[in-house]
Amino acid sequence: MVKILNLVLYSDKEYYNNMYNVLNNYYKKFDNIKTYFYKYDNTIENDIELDGDIYKIKGIETYIPGVLNKTLIFFKYLEKEADDYDYIIRTNISTIIDFKLISIELEKNPIPFYGSTFILCLQWLDINAGIIDNKHFNTYFASGTNIILSKNGYKLLLDNVHLIDLSIIDDVSIGVLFKTLNINYTNIAPNKYISIPIINNINEFNSLIEKNYIVYRNRNDVDRNIDVKQMKIITDLLSQKL
Repeated sequence: MVKILNLVLYSDKEYYNNMYNVLNNYYKKFDNIKTYFYKYDNTIENDIELDGDIYKIKGIETYIPGVLNKTLIFFKYLEKEADDYDYIIRTNISTIIDFKLISIELEKNPIPFYGSTFILCLQWLDINAGIIDNKHFNTYFASGTNIILSKNGYKLLLDNVHLIDLSIIDDVSIGVLFKTLNINYTNIAPNKYISIPIINNINEFNSLIEKNYIVYRNRNDVDRNIDVKQMKIITDLLSQKL
């Protein structure tokens, strides 16, 4: 079975801390997965400190360039350790990955360099994300919910980190880099990604799990505590299938 290093983007808010508790318990159930959570913490003495399975990186959380900088610092820090894994997956704290199913999928359909279960094509402006013009339009990029890098893709990214545009959001910027390097993306299991709506009862949750999604994205922009509750139910049901 493939070995996966699972890196979970994280920041210090109450509902994110609650999501951490949910995901931490769930991801520990997979023998072929090593999970680290990572976030900025400006109170630490060293540049990077490990606290349990949370890496704290000295700095202050910002959207741009903070999210991308934090990821690149962490990627470089784990360079040697990452070499022991077949894949490195960069995900985020509000996304659940079914590592049983994604491991099977990656065995069947290996990713040579870079891919995801959810590939987007940039066709919109987003000032907050640094997309202020159309110069990167028609760039295909792996959603930040699950950026999947093979060992070779991870090395290629680090070898070319100087080419990364720090003025745009992380997942788009990484997609632009691989486009610049003429590396094709791999879209695995494109129908196995779901953005979770508000679910009303356990039967609806059971029906959802029966569809064997690989990636469950949880983002309620009104009340993130709803995400926490739904993530707990989803991970409990997924655990019953292991």
